[in-house]
Amino acid sequence: IIVYPNPASDFVNINLGNINAKNSSIELYNSIGQMVKKQNISSVSGNVTQLETTDIDGGLYFIKVLAEGKIYATSLVITK
Repeated sequence: IIVYPNPASDFVNINLGNINAKNSSIELYNSIGQMVKKQNISSVSGNVTQLETTDIDGGLYFIKVLAEGKIYATSLVITK
């Protein structure tokens, strides 16, 4: 998965590449492992989805995409 822009402030785009994103979910965790946001994906245009981050404090976060019975993860910095 590719996450941009990184660092992000108001939103982040998540490019899922060849992953079949139908009926999958995106979870955002803070640096101490607490889930701060979850978004279900029913369908995606061009396999890119957007996650709003305006209500999230700045810091280091981890994005997990749960799709096809697998977990894909990457890091994200949010700046305010």
